[in-house]
Amino acid sequence: MWTISRQHRWQDGLFIVEISYGNISLCNPNAYSPNYSGELEEFLNPIEAVNTAWDIAIQWQKDTNKIIYIAKGYTAGSTMHFDEMELTEENKQYLLKWANEIYENLDKCEHCGEVINKKNCYKNYDYDDLYFCSDNCCSIWIEKEEKFLAEQV
Repeated sequence: MWTISRQHRWQDGLFIVEISYGNISLCNPNAYSPNYSGELEEFLNPIEAVNTAWDIAIQWQKDTNKIIYIAKGYTAGSTMHFDEMELTEENKQYLLKWANEIYENLDKCEHCGEVINKKNCYKNYDYDDLYFCSDNCCSIWIEKEEKFLAEQV
């Protein structure tokens, strides 16, 4: 899970949109109140988090005429300095590559392929401990599986 926040880093005065690993309680303190869609929201999909953070940074820069940076990191519940990056196409591609590599290793719903949090998902013990994002996806998958098995007879 990743959380996006806008920060004004007091140590050096930089304005940064941060992508923090973990829920909202693990982002750096002193986050601005939400002003843009996606701020202080938790994302299961890191690609979605990067794209949303990028959009927030671009819009914030337009609205304020300040230089805005973007950064990613993990605070482990402390205050942490994230290494900031300028809003260049090269840095956007770097962040998307990073997010894609993480995305490939995340748990996904057996039916729809959406990223799931195994703490809050549906598990079907009859089918080799498969995980689903919802009861609906689980039911649809089971119906298809049972239809497939019936056709094999």
